[in-house]
Amino acid sequence: MSGPSRESAYLGFSELLTAYRSSFLLLQVHDAGLFELIAEAGSGLEQICRDLGWDPELGERLLQALCGLELLLVEGERFYLSPFSRAFLWSGSSRYQGASLAFEQQLIGSWQTLEATLKQGSRVHATGDKSPEELATALDRYLGAMGEAARERAPEFWAWLRPPERGTILEIGAGSGAFLQAFLQVHPGWQGLFFDLPEVVARARRSAQLQPLGERLRFFSGNYLEDGGGLAGCSYGDQAPELVLLSNVVHCQGQRETQELLARAGQQLAPGGLLVIHDFFRDSPGPGRLYDLHMMLNTYNGRTYSRTGFEEMLQAAMGPGTCSWRSLASGSALAAWAEEEEVLDRWLAG
Repeated sequence: MSGPSRESAYLGFSELLTAYRSSFLLLQVHDAGLFELIAEAGSGLEQICRDLGWDPELGERLLQALCGLELLLVEGERFYLSPFSRAFLWSGSSRYQGASLAFEQQLIGSWQTLEATLKQGSRVHATGDKSPEELATALDRYLGAMGEAARERAPEFWAWLRPPERGTILEIGAGSGAFLQAFLQVHPGWQGLFFDLPEVVARARRSAQLQPLGERLRFFSGNYLEDGGGLAGCSYGDQAPELVLLSNVVHCQGQRETQELLARAGQQLAPGGLLVIHDFFRDSPGPGRLYDLHMMLNTYNGRTYSRTGFEEMLQAAMGPGTCSWRSLASGSALAAWAEEEEVLDRWLAG
């Protein structure tokens, strides 16, 4: 097989080199309120520039650039949101990604410490100088961004699973609760257990999205990295969960802590149950390797793992078992672990 032509190879280089331009433009016009201004009805050039305080001639050039990126459409003298922007960039959409945009903007500073981090050998960018209010805002942005991503991934995430009619699901590090919410809505015979840090649980208890689940969802707080971590009490009476989920938590710490977490998760699992891990992995299609650098810059010792390395960690933590993998079109991956192959066959939809 021949390699890419010189022309196409250069196009790939050019797009990679200048990717920051699109990202910067997106964040700037979102913060300016452009997508809210245009909204469903569309708007003309003069109105847009007058409301945003832009020079009309330069503003028209910017709007045309957004059309080139397929963020806007132009019909006659009016600009409209593209289907993409209507879905993700307008606050009137149920799929709006406003928290994700704010969270990524917050991360730009940490990426500027890449060289210093590599030379120091440890994370440089830290949060210790933030006030309690700033830390609370950062947590809200993080959980909001994770919730927005989870709501997008949840339909694809759960489509491969064929659970029994009734049971209990435990999510460790449940965050926004979006994955739990999606599962419990589709499986009304199931009950849910939400486990996370106390401040995260307090936020989830106030969540308008989770309140309709009522008594079907119970909340538990603790630190899963501490010995025991409060996980032992996560049950409905004596009923151990048949399904345990770890979503976007195994990358948050180092190998030793992650292996201990896997062991503790396995201790909660009922016989014949399923452990599901959702995360980014270095050798999966998607952004796993770049996500590893994100962890390097923004956590104490977090990282992404290869599938083979992670399976070895599972075996060390859980004992003999079998694992099945799924790659999600949205960029992440799933690993489903059970004690025996026939247990996996019962749970998985194919």
